[in-house]
Amino acid sequence: MGRSQTTSWIANAVLLILCGVVAYSMWSLASQNRQLRAQIEDLRSTSSLRVLRAGDRLPDVPVRILDGQAGRLAELLQRGGVVAFLTTTCPFCEQTRPVWRRLARRAEAAGKSFLALSLDDLGRTRAYATERRVELPLWVLDITDTVGLPIERVPVTVLMDPGGRVHDTWLGPLNDVEAGDLLEALGGSLEAPVSSPSTVGDPDCCVATASGTDAGPR
Repeated sequence: MGRSQTTSWIANAVLLILCGVVAYSMWSLASQNRQLRAQIEDLRSTSSLRVLRAGDRLPDVPVRILDGQAGRLAELLQRGGVVAFLTTTCPFCEQTRPVWRRLARRAEAAGKSFLALSLDDLGRTRAYATERRVELPLWVLDITDTVGLPIERVPVTVLMDPGGRVHDTWLGPLNDVEAGDLLEALGGSLEAPVSSPSTVGDPDCCVATASGTDAGPR
């Protein structure tokens, strides 16, 4: 066997090995993704965890929009709509953000409210909004106030009735069915119940503190 043939054989062998490594890596990633989806769906179907229940009222905590303008949570939700709780470091919040954008547009068109409430402080939330180009009406808790919220993990999406009472809640990323239910509810009356809501995505994803000073994935 000549030198050129040997070199060609070695090159083909290396290429074959590389193709095998790439194929195995893709298969492994696809398998991990399927397992993760299965775990999330299993948690959705079996967990009974609820952060807020229908008929509850969110505490009337002071909040600030990113330009520093102050407001009160209950006042901002008097028309009904959606409040989405998030932190700036939660990957499941990032996964849910495109759905929240759709909900924000629908709420605005229907004359209802949409608030994305970051549980991190104002400075961190401003930096996050700039870096990620967040197209949501972002508010933060006024951390000088010690009143807590019944939010232990994020993301949490809360559908509010006019008058400021909780209609329903979802903990974890929203699936297509849930997003459709919320969009339909925002387009019409909130009196009709939302069908088959899931209450949890991944309860071990992110821990959120009511003060917003130590929120993020654990």
